Parts: sequence; C-alpha cells; structure tokens
Amino acid sequence: MSFDELDITRWDDVGDEPAGSKQGKRWLAEPHLTERRRWLFKPNVPGKAYRGDDWSEKLAGEVAKLLGLPCARTELALREGGFGVISRDVAEARSLAMGNEVLAGRVPGYGRGARNRIPGYTPEGVLEALDGLDVGPPPGSSSVVSAPATFAGYLVLDALVANMDRHDENWGLLLAPSDKPVLAPSFDHASSLGFQLSDEEREDRLTTSDRGRTVEAYAARGRSRHFEGRATLVELAGRACRLSGTAAHWRAALEATLLQQLGDLATAIPARRMSPSARRFAVRLMAVNRGRLLDELTHS
Repeated sequence: MSFDELDITRWDDVGDEPAGSKQGKRWLAEPHLTERRRWLFKPNVPGKAYRGDDWSEKLAGEVAKLLGLPCARTELALREGGFGVISRDVAEARSLAMGNEVLAGRVPGYGRGARNRIPGYTPEGVLEALDGLDVGPPPGSSSVVSAPATFAGYLVLDALVANMDRHDENWGLLLAPSDKPVLAPSFDHASSLGFQLSDEEREDRLTTSDRGRTVEAYAARGRSRHFEGRATLVELAGRACRLSGTAAHWRAALEATLLQQLGDLATAIPARRMSPSARRFAVRLMAVNRGRLLDELTHS
C-alpha cells in the first residue's frame, strides 16, 4: 500500500488563507464538480518550521481512523511541483465555532487570546462546556459515543502521535440553524510524530545509550503548549477519559490498534516524502506512547 499524491495544480482557488495561518495556505476546490467541496491546501515550505508537516498530517489522520475517531480527510498533494497536504473542510454546509468561542464566558478564569499555557484551558473545562451546551457527537459517530467521549479520544490521539498543538482554535463545534451543535471532526494534526526533527537527531535518539536522549525520553517530555499547567499529553488524555467515563473504551481502541498497523501506515507514505529515519522514529514513538497510554488508562 502507498498513499496517493494528488496533483492539485489546476484546482480552483476559492478563498484566502485562514486568518492567522501560515503563509501559503489556500482554500481550493476540485474543478468541474457540481458540489463545490473545499479543501485547505497547506504547502510544505522548506525550513525547520515546516519540515515533514505534510506526511505528519496525513499519517496522524490515518491513525485517527484506526482509533475510530472522526477526522478531516487529508491527502498528500502536489501543487506546481511542490509538496503539501490538503485537508477537507470539516464544516461544509455548517458554520464552525472554534473552541475559544465555546469556552469564553463558560469556563471560569479562561484566558481567551493567550498563546501558551492558556489560563482555564483544561480537559475538565472543555468537557464541562460540551456537557453544558448539550453538544452532540460529530456527524457519523456511533450513537453510544458522546461529544465529551469523542473529545477525550482526540486527546488520546494527540498523546499517541505526540501532537502538541491542540490549542483552543484547533477544535470546534459545527452549527446549523435547525440543529443542536455537534463536535466537529478532529483536524490539523501536522505538529506530530517529531516532524520538525532532523534525521541526525532521529538517528541519535534511536541508537543512543544515553537515557536522556532516547525516543522514550522524547515521548515522556511530550506536553501540550496550550493547555494550562505542565501535564504531559498522556496525563491530559487520562484526565479526559476519567472525567468522561471512557477509559475502558479508549483502552480497548488502543489495544485493537496493532503496532503492525501503525507500521504499515508509516510505510505507505511515499519514500520521497518521508525518510527511513523519520519512518523508524515515528513508528517507535507511537509504540512507546501506545504503551504509556495503556498504562495510564488501565489505572484510570
């Protein structure tokens, strides 16, 4: 299996880049279709800040599917010969209210507008806000999985793939005049799997005998830049699972997500996008985090 790379050079430009986004993002639409489906194109711009964020977004989205989580459809893309990734618009016919709009005025002490370690931005605050607004699960979800349970699953995914960028505008609610709000599918997972590391650092961590430099050490230091406090990604996931009563559910989902499957997904990224070192590091990182999560959820 190998993931396709879509040439989107001739796709129609249908909107400016989202406010506050990195340079080069554009809304595009597939040409010659009656249904104008929008996709956000994110170019892989050379430089440390963008290294590997095309394959990391694609791979993290495929891992989400293994866990049974609703997420934005992503595809590897080529535009005028340059690498990137496209992400399907999760809102489509609805409007999207970002997390900061959901939490403002509902979570005591919430510091809307803060960039890092956002005051009041906690798993507990998010889940309580979803409960208080009677938010439904994302479209297509199982009827037995609630919005709080699904958000807990998003944090399990973040911990598994080491996504440190689940800020308060990196999730949201879908709104429609005639329906109650529902949680949007998960989106924007590019800051995952050590995408920004050089191959030299990956190889060093994979082979070193220095315990402070191993993949395990890298995983143990994985923290969100945005949630209040200094909890690890695994601890954040555990707290959300306990509060939503879903520790057993997500533990079972992790147990069903086999290491071989994770390896197969990494292997499906084309070799010209993902180096052998990046592949080995990503698979090892997910294996380590899977074990840490299973331990955390077993004792929840």
